[in-house]
Amino acid sequence: MATQQEEKSKESWKRFDAALADYQRYCQSCHGKGGRGDGSVAKWLKVPPPDLTLVSERYDGVFPAERMARVVDGREEVQEHGRREMPIWGEVLADPDEPDEEALGARIAGLVEVLRWLDEKSAPPAG
Repeated sequence: MATQQEEKSKESWKRFDAALADYQRYCQSCHGKGGRGDGSVAKWLKVPPPDLTLVSERYDGVFPAERMARVVDGREEVQEHGRREMPIWGEVLADPDEPDEEALGARIAGLVEVLRWLDEKSAPPAG
């Protein structure tokens, strides 16, 4: 019988797997499998997609999760983002038949966790 901690861990992995599937479906073609901005369609974009493995580096070593959520969502204009080439994922990911801001927020938060994971994968080992 699984402990409560094991059940929470399983749920966390399920959410991460779902978010990773969203990344693969919606983001990978531009940002690439490893998030380096080298996806299969990147060369045809007017503005190259950023290297997502360097996000913390661009923000003084801190991953800006809240800002990344707003950029991914796209329904709110984000200062210093420049011209928007990226789709407005908040509209794409929302269920048009049953708009649910909480479910959409959870889905975007999952994508942000994938972005954090891509960013941390590029970080040098601690120590």
